[in-house]
Amino acid sequence: MAVEITIVGEVGARCGGDATVRQLAGAHPRTALAVLAIERPHGVVREDLADVIWPEGPPATWDS
Repeated sequence: MAVEITIVGEVGARCGGDATVRQLAGAHPRTALAVLAIERPHGVVREDLADVIWPEGPPATWDS
């Protein structure tokens, strides 16, 4: 199944040729999806992703 990620305008995904963009609720999931999509060719280190999502530091539950 093909998945199309949109990061310009609405941040979300389309699956299987569906015309509707499935939006993610909340800034953190949208940020994570955008970073993962942009960095897909290289991969993202977990700690770097946390730094982008939570510049002030990740929540205590991040390590669980």
